[in-house]
Amino acid sequence: MIISFTQKLLVKEFVEIVSETNGVSLLDTLDLMLSSSLKAKNAEAYNWVVDYRELLNQFIVNKIDIQTLRKHPFNLVLEEFFRRFPLKYQEEHIHLSGSLTAEFIWSKLQPLLEGPHKAIYEKKIKATYGDSAWPINSAEDVDQLIRLKEDEGFSTYLRILFLPSLIFISRQAHCDAAYHLASELYKKQNVGTVRFKFMMNR
Repeated sequence: MIISFTQKLLVKEFVEIVSETNGVSLLDTLDLMLSSSLKAKNAEAYNWVVDYRELLNQFIVNKIDIQTLRKHPFNLVLEEFFRRFPLKYQEEHIHLSGSLTAEFIWSKLQPLLEGPHKAIYEKKIKATYGDSAWPINSAEDVDQLIRLKEDEGFSTYLRILFLPSLIFISRQAHCDAAYHLASELYKKQNVGTVRFKFMMNR
C-alpha cells in the first residue's frame, strides 16, 4: 500500500496518541490529535483530521453512509495502523466462497470452462447472471460478476456467490482456496488465525 507524506505523518501521530492512552474511542483519539502540535507540523494533516472527525460524527447519526466515510484519505492511516499492529488478529467468521480474489477464482475456473463440460458451465452461468455474462475470458470478467455494487443488497450477494462455488469440485480445491485466502490475510491484513465457514453441503 502506497501512502503519501501527509498520511505517513498522521500514522506516526496516531500511533503516538494510541500508545500514550488506554482504551479511548476513535473520536477521542482524533480530538487528542487536534489538541497536539499537529497543526504546527502540517496544516494539511490537521485539516484531514478535522474533516474526518466531522464525517465520523455525521456517520454516527446516520447522515452519511459508510462508503462516504471510507473515501476519506484518513482511512489509509487507520489501515496502515492496523497493518503494523504488533499482534496478529484472529478472524473468527469468514466465508470462503465470498472472500476469494478474482485472480484465484479465474485460475481454477478457466480449466473448467475450457474442459469437456464447458456447455454445462455456460448454461448455468447464463441462467444465474444473464446472457451478457458469457463468455468469461479473464480475471477482470470474473471480478465484474463477483463484485457487489454499492446499490446492491444481500440478495445480490447470494447470487454472486454462485461463480466461486463452481470451483469447489474436490477436497483439493477447498484446500487450495483456504490456503490462498489465509495467505492473503496473513500477508496483507495482519491476520494470523482464520476460522472458515462452509455451507453444510461442503
